[in-house]
Amino acid sequence: MSPYNNKTVILAVSAGIAAYKAPTLASRMKQAGADVHVLMTPDSTHFIQPLAFAAVSRNQVITSIFPTQHASGDDIFPHLYPALRSDIFLLAPATADVIADLVAGKAHHVVCAAALALPPTCKRFFCPAMNSRMWEHPTVQKNVRTLEDSGWIRIGPDRGLLACADEGPGRMPEPEKILQTISEHLTPKLAGKQILILSGPTREPIDSVRFISNLSSGLMGKTLAECAYQSGAQVVFVTGPVPPENLPRIPTGMIVHVQTAQEMLDTALRHLARADLVLSVAAIADFRPKTAANHKLEKQALQTIELVPNPDVIATLSDHSKQLPKPPILIGFALQDVDGPARASEKLKRKNLHAIVMNTPESFAAQTGNFTLITPHKTEAWGKITKQDCARRILDFYLEMTGQA
Repeated sequence: MSPYNNKTVILAVSAGIAAYKAPTLASRMKQAGADVHVLMTPDSTHFIQPLAFAAVSRNQVITSIFPTQHASGDDIFPHLYPALRSDIFLLAPATADVIADLVAGKAHHVVCAAALALPPTCKRFFCPAMNSRMWEHPTVQKNVRTLEDSGWIRIGPDRGLLACADEGPGRMPEPEKILQTISEHLTPKLAGKQILILSGPTREPIDSVRFISNLSSGLMGKTLAECAYQSGAQVVFVTGPVPPENLPRIPTGMIVHVQTAQEMLDTALRHLARADLVLSVAAIADFRPKTAANHKLEKQALQTIELVPNPDVIATLSDHSKQLPKPPILIGFALQDVDGPARASEKLKRKNLHAIVMNTPESFAAQTGNFTLITPHKTEAWGKITKQDCARRILDFYLEMTGQA
């Protein structure tokens, strides 16, 4: 049965060129069994006519906060009905202006007014769509974080060609991706599962101001955490130092900040026994200085730094998991640029993992990468895909492996 079956959906449309994708969303949800009601900001009607939505939704389209002349019953309150009965509220596209209005709690048009009347059980989604410079503006980012912190689920934006002919982040995802994301929230396939994710770089101190680290951005870990959370999992996210914007939005999850490889290992061991799945995407330093000064060293003292090996975190977790009554599935990552599959396969065997995902250096701080899944029984090249697609494939692999797909 479709997750949209018998659901009351509000599709709210704001004034952006991406509004041309919205009738497809309405049509697909209607075909999947939803009762779709479309609300439009007054300016959005300059981009697409209400008649298009009426035709595919088979419902009256609401464009004003005021009722029509012959309205009666619930129709007298277009800002309250069908909002009070809705199961899903989807704002697509979500312009910078309407995002700001929602954060401010405004109710000057029917979209924002209805958003204030949603029941606590309604799942709220928004799909930002705007020029890259607008999307990256600190005020917009602050507003987006505020919406997410209050329970709104963000879908996108994607990178790509924009209406202004620029390329960059700000493109509203295609309808198929939006509908897939909503479906995952309606059917939480990882409900009841606890996933332990190790992410980001580590920092191994040399002195009070210098350290050994790497270029890991934490984006892959963030994407895995958000996909797992959206699929109903309880997420424990252990991360090295990354920018705040690269931390996942997992309101009911746990985020633990660490600095060194040893701290990451100690934290992971504390959560290992409760984990069903361990995903180690962290770029953990292989070595650390033998001694670290608690003050800034003069440069003459830095000409030779004696290094010692760090613990192999995922291999240690694998060893400890053998003693558990219910060992978790362990999946690691391997960054390779020479003899990739052979070296990744060797790591898989040596660390005793269930699978390893191989990627290449160009994936650092990027939204895409070249990924290959390697298990003891097969090698599956995924090619160049988005990190979100990679995360979904990893979680699907886990479900297949445990017979829950």
